[in-house]
Amino acid sequence: MTAPGSSTHFFVLYLMTKAGLSPSDATFIGVGGGPEAVAALKSGAIDAISNLDPVITRLQEDGAIRIVTDSRFPRVNYQIFGGTQSGSRALREAGVHRGEPQYDAGAGDGVL
Repeated sequence: MTAPGSSTHFFVLYLMTKAGLSPSDATFIGVGGGPEAVAALKSGAIDAISNLDPVITRLQEDGAIRIVTDSRFPRVNYQIFGGTQSGSRALREAGVHRGEPQYDAGAGDGVL
């Protein structure tokens, strides 16, 4: 996964729940979303990966992974979630307006 609490983390938690597993059945390690993630898998530092492109495509092209669930395709998202992927949403850093919390609150209320 990219980081604890990320969409890649929640994706794995969702799949585990659907399979009857609990979060305590795995150890989660944040490896980022770039070259560090590729290196972590290839070096054996992690046994499995939930990540985004271009990481997954790179690992796939290198023959380093066997994909179990691939949410890069809309048809798969409908099979898993009944709609688009849960990670397909707007993300923004709080405090962008520095000192104007009403804008942060409004932006957060608009993202459901």
